[in-house]
Amino acid sequence: MEPDDEENLLASDEQWALLEPPSPDFTATSQSPGGNITLFFLWIAEEEIPATLLNACELLNTDPPDWAGIKISFQAQPSPGFCLEISKGWEPVNEAQKENLFRKMIWELDRARAMK
Repeated sequence: MEPDDEENLLASDEQWALLEPPSPDFTATSQSPGGNITLFFLWIAEEEIPATLLNACELLNTDPPDWAGIKISFQAQPSPGFCLEISKGWEPVNEAQKENLFRKMIWELDRARAMK
């Protein structure tokens, strides 16, 4: 990870990281008129994402979890990851909520992977 990424890191493990937008300038542009924010859930492992996990990501993209105030979308390129569009008022505001959101994404991926 780059030093700037570490400043924006909300939660991580060996494979995934939950990041907020990289700079105050980007935050202004990443907010929609309704005040939504975008967080990023990105693959950070050095090895290539396993095909079974990539399939699970694509499954979540086509059949996302029904989370109040959060919409997720996946993209495989240039690096696998999800954009989490969060409605104003639903964004995580403390360390426990950020870690919980990160763990929910991991849980959903594990669930989708088991379905394949």
